[in-house]
Amino acid sequence: MPRFFFHTRNGRMAVDREGLVFETEEEARAEAMRGASAMIFDNEISLWLGNSWVMTVVDEDGLVLYNLSFSIDRPNRQPRNALQ
Repeated sequence: MPRFFFHTRNGRMAVDREGLVFETEEEARAEAMRGASAMIFDNEISLWLGNSWVMTVVDEDGLVLYNLSFSIDRPNRQPRNALQ
């Protein structure tokens, strides 16, 4: 079964050297979403500080399959009457 690696970048790169084994790329994609959601929910990444965060999923040959990118953009808040 193929092995997939889940590297993260949040100002610094964290390289996944172990990876996880899945039967299909779809299973690896589901794990990427689950893992990223858990990391965000557990506040392991500081998106609210204006940081962006990326999880890169690669196969055992080093081919990048996809990047999951996360950031929070807080628009400049103005009182409602200031827009008129």
